[in-house]
Amino acid sequence: MQEVSNYAQELTHRISRIVKNLFKDSNFYMVRLKKQERIEHLVNLFNKFSLEEFIKLSPMMN
Repeated sequence: MQEVSNYAQELTHRISRIVKNLFKDSNFYMVRLKKQERIEHLVNLFNKFSLEEFIKLSPMMN
């Protein structure tokens, strides 16, 4: 169970960093999109992957 909790925290942390960078560098994202909604949307999307699939994707997300 702890592993799943750590997975969710790590996922949220990584996605938050990506979204933060998108918002920092793009007027479109800052004006048209809500940051927290984007983070939640992406977390929900990546939660569809199993922990094993996420681990395989992790090197691509760094």
